[in-house]
Amino acid sequence: MNLNNKGFTLIEGLIAAALTVIIVVGVMTTITLFGLNNQKAFIQNCLIDANNYAIGLCKAHVLDNTVDISNINSYQCGGLNITNNINPAGCTVAQNTCQDITFTSSYSIFKLSQVVRICN
Repeated sequence: MNLNNKGFTLIEGLIAAALTVIIVVGVMTTITLFGLNNQKAFIQNCLIDANNYAIGLCKAHVLDNTVDISNINSYQCGGLNITNNINPAGCTVAQNTCQDITFTSSYSIFKLSQVVRICN
C-alpha cells in the first residue's frame, strides 16, 4: 500500500492560522496607533493656529479699534470648530499701558493657553 501524504496536518494548519492572526493583529494595532497619533497632532496644530489667530486679531484691534473682533471666539480648522476664550474679554488695553491677556483655544478635551502682553 502506497500512501501519498502531500498535505498539511491539522496541527500544522492551526499553527499557520495562529501565526497569521498574530501578524494581522500586530499590523492593525500599529495602523490604529499611527492614526490616533496623527489625529492628536492635527488637533494640536489647529489649536496653535486658532490661538495665533486670536492673538493677531486682538493685537490688530488694540492698535486700530475699528478692526472687527466679532469672530475672535471661533475658528475653523480642517472641519474642526475651535473655541477661543480671551481673558479679560474684549481685547481692550488702555492708552500707553500694557496688559497681560490669556488666550485659550479648546477642542473636545484638548486645550492650549498662552499669556501675551499686549501694549497700546
